[in-house]
Amino acid sequence: MCDVLCVGLVCVDLILAVPTHPGPDEKIRATSRLVAPGGPAAVAAAQIARLGGRSAFAGLVGDPARDPFASLLRDAFAAEGIDHEALLAVPDFETPLAAVLVKPNATRSVISHRPAPGEIVTNLVTISALRPALPSAQVLLTDGHRPEWREAILHQSQQSAAPLVLDAGSWSDSVRALAPHADHLVASEACARSALGGSDPASASPVALRAALRAAPSATVVVTLGSRGVVWHSPEDDPRALRHLPAPPIEAIDSTGAGDAFHGAYALGLARGLGLPEILRLASAAGALACTRPGAWPALARAAEIHSLAALPL
Repeated sequence: MCDVLCVGLVCVDLILAVPTHPGPDEKIRATSRLVAPGGPAAVAAAQIARLGGRSAFAGLVGDPARDPFASLLRDAFAAEGIDHEALLAVPDFETPLAAVLVKPNATRSVISHRPAPGEIVTNLVTISALRPALPSAQVLLTDGHRPEWREAILHQSQQSAAPLVLDAGSWSDSVRALAPHADHLVASEACARSALGGSDPASASPVALRAALRAAPSATVVVTLGSRGVVWHSPEDDPRALRHLPAPPIEAIDSTGAGDAFHGAYALGLARGLGLPEILRLASAAGALACTRPGAWPALARAAEIHSLAALPL
């Protein structure tokens, strides 16, 4: 049994550092480039591995015989020691690609190319028919990018009593459908703002935030706020106010993958039986350190660095 099974998107990131966001018909020169694995659940699996955990990944890539990106990703999983038996190679499926423009203030813009959820990928078979045998795990993490596997994920979580962590990066149909079933709903600020109709999640009441995100009464709700830190509410907390943890002190250069690192460390903390405050410090440190280097997967820190930053007073 692995510590965490991560289910969702894996892609190839083409990351370009640019001096400014390009305007209409403007040509600009990137100051650096990086080609690396990406995708929320995939990067989370890599962060778990770098923290010394046992992670597995389930998702889709193209046919390695015709899709060079598929081979790149399989090699990356193998190099990190991630169980990828449930990474399915699909004929006529194009491995997702993301072009990421990173600006000097560490903000980014992402252009992704991937099939729409549930889209037919061959003439004979749909994604929904390609359900892998999901490895057993102490914790399940999903980013909502494999909505056709939702029932399989929920069934495994219920049958094994493994907590389900939902990486709510955006307020999509898939995330909305999974939200009531999550034991730990970990949302980005953008996702929470969208659910709240544009309001700042840090200023919301626990009742309003839970209702907006469709969280179960028994769920722990966490919202990552970038440089403003993290707010959260568990069923045991005071119902009148959210709890807050400041962000670790770092100098950010690229926020790509920071949320994914947070989710991976969070899920591993659950698998290891840590208390919620300790889990949040660990996850916050992992997310912060991912901002100090370019890219998502290549920027992930290892255990000693993460634990050292997590131990600092905030």
